[in-house]
Amino acid sequence: MVDFRTDRNSLTIGLIFATFGAVLFSSKGIFVKLSYQYGLSTELVLFYRMLFSLPVFVIVMLRAIKRRSINQLPKADFLKLLYCGFMGYYLAGFLSFYSLHFISVQLERVILFSYPALVVLGTAVLNRKPPTFKMIVAAMLTYIGVFLIFGQEFFAGQAENFHAAPQNNGVVFGALIVGIAALAFASSVLVSKQLITRYGSAFYTGGVWSISTLFIVLHTLGFAVLDPDSSLVVPSQTAFIALLALAVIGTVIPGFMISEAIARIGPERTAISGTVGPIATSVIAISFLGESFTIYHGLALILCSVGIILIAKRSI
Repeated sequence: MVDFRTDRNSLTIGLIFATFGAVLFSSKGIFVKLSYQYGLSTELVLFYRMLFSLPVFVIVMLRAIKRRSINQLPKADFLKLLYCGFMGYYLAGFLSFYSLHFISVQLERVILFSYPALVVLGTAVLNRKPPTFKMIVAAMLTYIGVFLIFGQEFFAGQAENFHAAPQNNGVVFGALIVGIAALAFASSVLVSKQLITRYGSAFYTGGVWSISTLFIVLHTLGFAVLDPDSSLVVPSQTAFIALLALAVIGTVIPGFMISEAIARIGPERTAISGTVGPIATSVIAISFLGESFTIYHGLALILCSVGIILIAKRSI
């Protein structure tokens, strides 16, 4: 006999985890912006974020290996894991962090938030099956929202407020590289499905995080060699606290919350609950960074949220 009280409690807890996980993930851009104000480079911010988070994910991965009795990965699966670590966590992470030199946290979050539309389109291409009319409408709504907030920042000439040159080209460049980040992350999602099904989300997350950390360490050390003036030393205690908050509040805690939410309520409901993320980003960016919020930002959030909800109601 089904215990409906337990099911109801599990659903409630899952929705809470999904919502608060999305809100905490949305704080990432704020901590990155604060780190830039303390004079840290993109490489240094990402370097410490990965290093501070790595021990937690490695422990989770080792427990998953023991629980599932994983002895070794077939070469094909290892290459897929390597691809996901490089594209989804290293390249996408670096590009999204770097874009915040040029664009607002709100624009960065909305563009990244559009990646489910890319996953749907990618799935259609791989399966050689055209997307449904509903999916096309959902993707169009999502990207109309993206272009609304992009257009507002471009024509308002706000690039000088985001540590970029005082030309609108800064907004174009920032939007372009975070768009590439969304594409890279979407491609890793497409590849990751079989790995997660076969080995579980804990092993997958720990594996790709470890691989991406290796790439960012090599990247940062290479950058340090090419630029003798660069340093791996955090300049102040306040900057160190911002980096630690980025790792704990903006990475580890929401990562586990989202994983638990998916386990309790499924990926579709988790994605729908996650639509609160860009809204939370706007509230935080306005409150702590003084970013502007216009009717175009509001319309963009509505359109993107509706598009993602339509996508999430279909298993991808």
